[in-house]
Order: sequence, then C-alpha cells, then structure tokens
Amino acid sequence: NWIGRSEGAEIDFSIADPGAKRLVLLHAKGGSPRANFFPTLKKELEARGYEVEAPAMPNADEPDDIEQRDYVLKHCQFDENTTVLGHSFGGVVALRVLETGVKVNRVILVGAPFSGKYLDGKPRPTVTAAVKKGFDFDKIKKNARSFTALYDTHDLVVSMSDGEAFAEKLGATLVKAEGREPHFSASEEPVVSALCSSSIKVFTTRPDTVFGATYMVLAPEHPLVPELGVRISNSGEVRKYIEQTKKKTELQRTAIEKEKTGVELRGVKAVNPATNEEIPIWIADYVLMGYGTGAIMAVPAHDERDFVFAKKYDLPIREVVSGGDTKKAAFIQDGVVVNSGKYDDLNSAQARKKITKDLGKAKIQYKLRDWLISRQRYWGAPIPVIHCEDCGIQPVAEKDLPVELPTDVDFRPMGESPLARSKIFSSGVKCPNCKKPARRDTDTMDTFVDSSWYWIRYTDPHNAKAFADKKEIEKWTPVDTYVGGAEHAVLHLLYSRFFCKVLRDLGYLKFDEPFLKLRNQGLILGPDGQKMSKSRGNVINPDDVVDEFGADSMRLYEMFMGPLEDSKPWSTDGIKGVRRFLEKVWRIFQAKGGDGSETGEAEIERFLHKTIKKVQEDIEAFKFNTAVSTLMILANKIAEKPARVSHSESEVFLKILAPFAPHLTEDIWEQLGHQKSIHFEKWPEYDEKLVKDQSVRIAVQVNGRHRATMEIAADASEEQTKKLASEDRNVKKYLSGKKPKKVIFVKGKIINFVI
Repeated sequence: NWIGRSEGAEIDFSIADPGAKRLVLLHAKGGSPRANFFPTLKKELEARGYEVEAPAMPNADEPDDIEQRDYVLKHCQFDENTTVLGHSFGGVVALRVLETGVKVNRVILVGAPFSGKYLDGKPRPTVTAAVKKGFDFDKIKKNARSFTALYDTHDLVVSMSDGEAFAEKLGATLVKAEGREPHFSASEEPVVSALCSSSIKVFTTRPDTVFGATYMVLAPEHPLVPELGVRISNSGEVRKYIEQTKKKTELQRTAIEKEKTGVELRGVKAVNPATNEEIPIWIADYVLMGYGTGAIMAVPAHDERDFVFAKKYDLPIREVVSGGDTKKAAFIQDGVVVNSGKYDDLNSAQARKKITKDLGKAKIQYKLRDWLISRQRYWGAPIPVIHCEDCGIQPVAEKDLPVELPTDVDFRPMGESPLARSKIFSSGVKCPNCKKPARRDTDTMDTFVDSSWYWIRYTDPHNAKAFADKKEIEKWTPVDTYVGGAEHAVLHLLYSRFFCKVLRDLGYLKFDEPFLKLRNQGLILGPDGQKMSKSRGNVINPDDVVDEFGADSMRLYEMFMGPLEDSKPWSTDGIKGVRRFLEKVWRIFQAKGGDGSETGEAEIERFLHKTIKKVQEDIEAFKFNTAVSTLMILANKIAEKPARVSHSESEVFLKILAPFAPHLTEDIWEQLGHQKSIHFEKWPEYDEKLVKDQSVRIAVQVNGRHRATMEIAADASEEQTKKLASEDRNVKKYLSGKKPKKVIFVKGKIINFVI
C-alpha cells in the first residue's frame, strides 16, 4: 500500500455552543417563513439551542431591496455572533444590511442572484434592478468574519456562475449541492442546516470507535482555527504554538518517537455525533493538513498516539472495543463493540459498516501529494530551465545538458540560493528560443531526484554513451536487498519506484519494482528509552564510546543489542559485556600461542561447523544479534580448554568473527604469522555431516501424559525408540505390563504409548 490508500468514513462533528447562536433567516422573492426549507430549519436550529429570527418580508412578490433592508434592520437584532442566511433575493437583502455598517459573524448566501440573468428565461424586473445597482463589496467584507455561498448544480433559476462570482468578490467558500428540486426547496434543508452550524469534518479508518472519541485534534494550520477567532480564550498560546509548528518538518512532526505536544482551543467544544457529548478541541503538530481533512477524532482507548496524548494531558479514555486493557495501553485490534448504544455486541467490521451508514459516508483517502523538488541550496542538480522575459520559462537545450554546478559560490546565508551569486552560472545565458539575454533558474533539485535512479548507474559507471548498458542492467538489477531507515521507508522508496516505472515505460528497464526486499533498521535510543536529543541530555557520543571501549566493542554491541528492525535503548553495562567477550578471545589466542596442533576434539569440531552454518545464515537474514550470541557460545567452549582446538579450527573461528570485530581479528591474524589480511580470506565452509546432531532428546508419553525424557540416536528407528522407551523405569510403571493398543511416533520429538 505504498500510495497510502486508506478506506474509512468521513464524519461531521458540529461545533458546540458556537458564539454565533443567533440566526436571521431571510426568505426569497415570493417566499415566506412558512415556505421552502424555512419551517424545518428554524425548528431544528431552535431545538439545538439557537435563537432564530425569520421575518415575513414586505412585498414578497415584488420585493424592493432597500425596503426589505430597512424592514429587517427595524425588526431583527444583529451582533457579531449573528449568522445571516439569505435565500435567493434574501441574499441580496443580507448584503444590503451589511452595507449599512452592521457587523455579523457570518453570511450564508443560498442561490442568491448576481448577474440578473435567469436560467428559466423568466423576467424578474425587481430582482434584476436590485442586483444591477451593484454591491459595495469592500465594505461588506469588513462587516462579516466569513461568507459561504451555497449553489445548486441542478438549479433551473440561478446559474452556478453567479455563485462563483460572489465567491470571488467576497472571498466566500463556494459549496456546490446537487438538489432534487429547483432553487432550493424543502428537500435541501439538511444541506442548508449543515452550513448553519459550524462543523469539523474528520476522516477515520475506525468509525467503529466513534463512541470512544473523547476529544478532537486539528492540524495547527487548519482553516477553522482562525475562523473561530475571538471565541478562543487562549488565542496567544495558540498563535505561539502555530508559529512553533511552522519551524518543523513533516518528518519531525510525525516521528513515532517524538513527544506529543498540543494546545487546547479553550472556549470551543465539538459535539460527538454518536454520543451528543461535548468534547474539547485541540491543535497538535502530529496531525497534518495534507492528509485526510486535517482533523481527527481522538479515540485514546484504541489509538496509540491518542493514548499517549490523552495520558499526557489527562484526557478521558473510554473503551468501545473489547479485547484489551485500555487502562494500560491502547487496544488497536478489531474486536466486539461495547459502550456504543445500539451497535453493542457487533464485531468491528459490522459496526464500521452500520456506523458509516448512519453517521457519515464511506471515503477513500490517499497520501499521495505533489513532490516539491526545488531547493535553495548548492548541493543538488541545477534545474535545467531558463527564464526569458519574452518567451517565459524555457527548457535548456538538450545539447547543453547537463547543467553543471559552478565553483565560484558564496555560501553565506543571504536569503537566496548560492547559485544566484555565481558569475559563472549567470554570465552569457541566452534564451534557447529567441536568443535574447536571459537568466538561469538558480534553484537545485531535491537530491532524491538523483538517488532515485543513480543506483542503476552503479552497474556500468564508466559508460560514456548511456547511463548504463542494458546487458549490465539486466545482469545486476533489480536490487536484491535495500537497507534503509525511517527517512527512506516512504519518500525514497516512493520516488525510486516512480522513477523505475517511468524508465520501464520508456524501455530502459524490464522490471516493475526496483528492490526485491526492504529492511529498515531501528534507532539506537538513549539510556532512558527515548530518542536521543540534546534537550533530553541523553545523547551518547560514539567517539567517547570508542575511546573507552574500542571501535570493535561499539560495532559488536550495536549488532548484539537486538533485532535490526527494533529500536533499542543504549546500555553501558551491555557494551561492557561485549568488551569482556573480546578480551576473552584475545586471552584464548595468547594462551594458545599458536601451538600448531592440527587435531582437535570431535565435540568442538562439530560445534564449530554448526557455528559456521548458524552465523552464515544469520548474516544473510540480517540476524546479527543471534550471530554474535552464537560466536560468544563458541568462544566460551573454546575458553574452557583452548588446547582442545586445533590450529586450523582456531583460525576458522577468527574468520567468522572478523566481519563483527575486524580490528581485533586482524591483529591476532597477524600475530599468527599471516602476511595477507584476514579480510581477504575465503569464508569457511561447513560440513553437512558435522552439523547434524548425533543424538536427540525426545519426550515419552503414556496415554498423552509426559512420563520421561530420554536421549537417543538422531537416526533411531521407531522400533529402536519403542524398545528403549519401554525399558525406562518410570515408563514401565505406567505401562503396567500391558501391551500398547497404539504407538504414536514422531521421529526426533516424541513417542506416545496408548494403552
């Protein structure tokens, strides 16, 4: 799922107790407060705690905008918490009210006319006369915090272009609806209602957990934050946090190990649509505007990030999917839904489907976004573009490629690319089209542009005619194993795969995927288990470690700490143990003194060949920690009595230790009299016969109950095993002289007598 495809639901969370708790509803020409969507809308809004005024406008059939404006000003109350909704001609009247200097919170225009032209061709002289007067948009815009224009794509009266015109003039949000009846009749009431109360749209892959949403989190750059404006009582704290977030990269904001931070928008609440409970709204930098809707419903009982955040800020944690101990950790698996009203006892899959249908709508999200490749720095491929005043942007002629980096560069920070101050780079540049003087683009490309494909060049690095010969490409690629890291797990892999598919389409490559296997190594954490950071004071300086314990000790310890993919805390005691192991190896060879013996004990010989096999397999599988452990076990066996090991066997041990401790093994290898480096030696081969166990321990059961464990030859037959097992004193007692009805035998593991 490299494109970040996520299936889920979009659910609206309304803003609770909004400052704009007052609404003035202005009806259309020929309408009334008792027609169209007005009665239902007024009733619904009042039920939700709104104060609603819907005046019956004078001369509704042949309305005059000034007369109606004055009527509204006389009979309705307006303040900065008022939302004014005007349907059709009512929208014209709403704008006339604002022209008088009345200040309101928000204006919603529903199918308001702008051009005076109508899709049904019918004349409406009073309406046309009103709109042809024009509007004082500068003054209007100063008297409302926001504008929304709602228009019907199927409207038979007012064109969508009228809505687009209002959106442009007012900076309004244009909402397009698909009505079932012309010009916003009663059937469109739900759409209008949704606009009347502010709401936050969230995307979630777990709609089955919506009953557990105890707070919401917005991206700091979410447009709703400034819209809420004066309602946020701690606006200074919020602004400061937003400024801090702007200084962080997306990778820094979303790092798993990063401490979660955020600020509550005090004075504002959202309503959980499942429980109708008011929940706090926070902003936090781990939520990105570029993915989903820039807002999440936070379910700490069933999301790990939300759990950590909730624990830090003492927010409620409510279990809604059974299966884990949500007091200790988030349970993120599917399960049986609980504490969720009528959805209780459904499994997660069933609940997701039903809750999506009842509370939201199904949605698919992708994490793909445009790739911004320009950089204002020196190191990178110059963008091969020339800017001409007459011809505009022109690509550099192919004969002039590649554009090389200049050498006369000033790296002092000046607020522009270093290339902009290079005389070599800027002199004598002409437009490829008109040949007039022009200028080069001084940005360079993201270095991922290069690293996404230059690995192919490694297959044929000295080819002057092509980026690589096709035969060499086919011989060496695709890459067998790619070892990356957190910073490569998405971006470089994504870009490389994109480049690979483009080169495939162009006929340069014959494969679809550039890398057959990907491994991402974990982080070395500080001794406190957290990501190393100067601010935490938990940074381990590798130079200090090498000075105290040696380079081999550090190298070996990093491999011994745990699986490659895991993040592991640093332990000084751990590296001390590795140092002791290396000192033991040194003592073994000092004590042995290169005695020249060519015969060793059979037990050691067998264990050595098993070690060769295990270390070889572990290296190939990137299981370095178990390879080191196996080498330690072998060293312990040798240390018990070094004389048991032949000269050639001891050298084999050094060879398989060499990749892990290159300096120590090189030193000992030289002391043994070798002139050539140990690192040029051939890797030892193991003997298949010697790696097989000669004996095994098997369990003996009587009627399925364990009665004995015995050691037998690895190749012992069923009859031989049966004979030996039946002679065991404890087994005899339970057989009681009876002949077994059945014998179950699994070679090398178990024998079971059924009596």
